Amino acid sequence: MLNHRQLQSSGSPVAHNHPCSCCSMSRRSFLGAAAVCAAALTAGCKSLESLHTTPKPNEEIDLASFRPRPKVRVMSVVARQKPPYWLGWPGTAYPLESERARYTQAIADAGRCVGVEIAQEQQPLEENAAVAAFVKKVQTEKPDAVLVMLQHLSSGWPAAAQIAKAGVPTIVFAPVGTAFTGQVDSLAFQPGVHVISSLEIPAIEQALREGGNPDFTVQGLPRLNHFFQTAQTGNVNEYAFLEETMSPVALETITAWIEARTKQK
Repeated sequence: MLNHRQLQSSGSPVAHNHPCSCCSMSRRSFLGAAAVCAAALTAGCKSLESLHTTPKPNEEIDLASFRPRPKVRVMSVVARQKPPYWLGWPGTAYPLESERARYTQAIADAGRCVGVEIAQEQQPLEENAAVAAFVKKVQTEKPDAVLVMLQHLSSGWPAAAQIAKAGVPTIVFAPVGTAFTGQVDSLAFQPGVHVISSLEIPAIEQALREGGNPDFTVQGLPRLNHFFQTAQTGNVNEYAFLEETMSPVALETITAWIEARTKQK
C-alpha cells in the first residue's frame, strides 16, 4: 500500500487511501503553513534565548552549588569519668565544662561548614548504663556516623570501643591528654573507626569530609613514637634524649605514598 501521493512508473498519480489534506494542499496553502511554522520557530528560539544567561566578564561560578548535597546525620557525644577530676597535660590543665562547651561549639561549626547535620547529646556519658543506652539509641536511629569526644584517659576509651561496636562509622576525637599509644592502637586500626588525637579543631572537619574517601593506606611503623622517631618505649620521658628528628623509614613511606598519587602520568 502506498502511503503518500506518488507517481507510478506510467506517470499517473496515485492517492493513498486515508483522508488528509496533504494530497490536496495547494501551493498557496503550503506557503501559508510554512510562514506560520517559521514564525512559531522564531518565537520559540527567542523564548529559549531568554532562558540563557550570558556570563558577565570575570564572573565567578560557584562550583559547590552544582555538587549533590546528600543529607548526612552524625550523632555526637562526650565520654568521660564522672567529675570531679583533673584533666590536662604537663604544664597545662583544662577546665572540664568550659572545654566541653568549646569543643561542642567547634563540632557544631564544623558540621555547618561541611553541610553535615550534627545531633549532639546534651549529657556526657559517665556511667556504663548511659553508654549502653546510647549504643541502643545509635542502633535504633542508624545515623551516618557517630562522633565521640573523649574527656578522660581511662573511662573514655572503653566507652568509645563499645560505641564502635554499634555497627556505625565512628570518629573518636581524643584531645591531647586523653590518648596514648596503647589506647589509640587498640581502636584506630579497627574497620570503620577514625581516631583523631589532637587539639586541632580543623581535624574534626577533615574527618567529617573523609567519610566517603576510599583512597587511604593503613600501615604500622613499629618502634616509632608520636613524632615518628625511633624509640625504645615511646614514653614521654624518652623524648628529651632522642636525637633523631624523623625516622627515615617513616619519611620514605610517607613520601612514596604522596608521590604515587601526585606524579605526572
